[in-house]
Order: sequence, then C-alpha cells, then structure tokens
Amino acid sequence: MGKFGIVGILVCLSVLVGGCSSIPLSTMVQFSTFDESDFLEIDPNHIRAKVQLEQGFALSTDKSKLEIGIETLNGYSNYLFPLQELAVKMIEPKNTFFFTPEPVIEYQLTLTPQAVAAFLALQQEIKAKKPESYSLSVGTHLGERPENAESVTMSVLLKLGENNDYFTLVDNAALALDNTGE
Repeated sequence: MGKFGIVGILVCLSVLVGGCSSIPLSTMVQFSTFDESDFLEIDPNHIRAKVQLEQGFALSTDKSKLEIGIETLNGYSNYLFPLQELAVKMIEPKNTFFFTPEPVIEYQLTLTPQAVAAFLALQQEIKAKKPESYSLSVGTHLGERPENAESVTMSVLLKLGENNDYFTLVDNAALALDNTGE
C-alpha cells in the first residue's frame, strides 16, 4: 500500500471567523509518515478535537465538524463528520515571569454516533479507492462573543486514537472576525 500524500491540514472557521494560520512544523513531521494503513486503524469512537478560545467567546458546538477530503484518480471527494460536545472546562494558564495569561475555555468534541458509522463506511471505501492524497480539517462556528470584538485567539488540537496524544492544528492563532454576525 502506498503512502498517502498530505494535501493539507486545515482549520476551517465559518462565517464569523476568517484568517489563516500556519500549521506547526511538529504536526507536519508527525504526518509525513502517515499512510493508508494508519488511517484504516483509526477507531472513530476515539477521535477527539479540542478547541481552545479566549475567555468571553463561546463555540457553537452543534455546527462543528471533522472534514476529510480524498483525492483519487477519479477526482476529489469531501466527507463531513458532525462533532458533538463531550466536555467544556476553563483552563487557567500558568503565570510567566513577564505576564499573567488570560484563562481559556476548552471544548472537547467527539464524533456523533451517525458520524462514527459514516467514518467506518469511509474506511471501507478507502480500501477500494486507494486515495493518492487526503486533507483533514476541523470546522467550527463561534457562538457568543464580546461586543465589538475584532479578533479571537484560538487553538485547535486533534486526537486520532485512544492511546495517541493530541496534535496541534492551530496554536494560539489570532483570527480576525467577520463583522456580519450570524
């Protein structure tokens, strides 16, 4: 079985949030050897996403999704897997010598039961299609936000297995907000 080529790991933030962030080098290195067999070994029951937002912002978890794009000889296919809230907690960052960081709100998300079934079906499809490359993204929507907020600082992490660590997709990125609202 050939290696999957990484097309990209993206974080898609819908209508309220716009901007681009760089993918940490450690994430790119981690996925440089990720192949089809690694993808087929993922148990979708253990996929987790964490979204960390600065205090005062809320995530609209019912609009969050994991998105996987597959490129084959027949073209590109896009798959959406709805996420649901598993836990929410306030994280108090450690003080540093120069400043005291603000607390952040962390949302832990997991695939919905329907998304787990759809992910298992995708794994069977991948066996037959032999993808040349794929892309992976976590899409979110902001819920509440402070009045007159122009940007939000956020991090997005993903975990693909029960015994795996979270890897960072976006690390403390300041993203400009779209003023159109929802």
